Amino acid sequence: KQKGSSTGGTAISGPTHTHTLTATFNTGTDNVPPYFNVVYAKKNTNVAPNAPSQDSPTNAATGVSVTPTFLMTATDSDPDDISYKVTIYSNSHCTAVVQTNDQAVSSTGWTGANASCTANPTSCYASGTQGSYLTQTALSASTQYWWKSSAKDPDGNGSFTDSSTCNTFTT
Repeated sequence: KQKGSSTGGTAISGPTHTHTLTATFNTGTDNVPPYFNVVYAKKNTNVAPNAPSQDSPTNAATGVSVTPTFLMTATDSDPDDISYKVTIYSNSHCTAVVQTNDQAVSSTGWTGANASCTANPTSCYASGTQGSYLTQTALSASTQYWWKSSAKDPDGNGSFTDSSTCNTFTT
């Protein structure tokens, strides 16, 4: 190589990490002896979970209990553990929130957790495990609602990924 030239690049790359190796070779000058320098860096990244499915109540379900159980399933490609959130709305645009039930805020009503997380919630779900939330505050009878499920990796990037649709149900 020429004086002061360098080469570098990504040695290994995956969904959760990147290894970068940069090497510099200098043949020397009158004031600096020849040298070879290698710099290695590993960068860990965390991928958010996939958008969760909304398993129950199914879209357009009728006769749903005023204290429904919401079921949702998400996977994480890392595969990190997951926590869930259920948001219930009073309009089809899913902008008027009736209830937000975040497992990290309160574990009451959440069942089936089968993993341990360091961050809240400390009781969470393994990737691909269906989350279950039993509504703690009754909804109004004979009323149409909409809902979304959300999933996050509480020990990773911590950002929620919302379900792709806003499903409706009627109590």
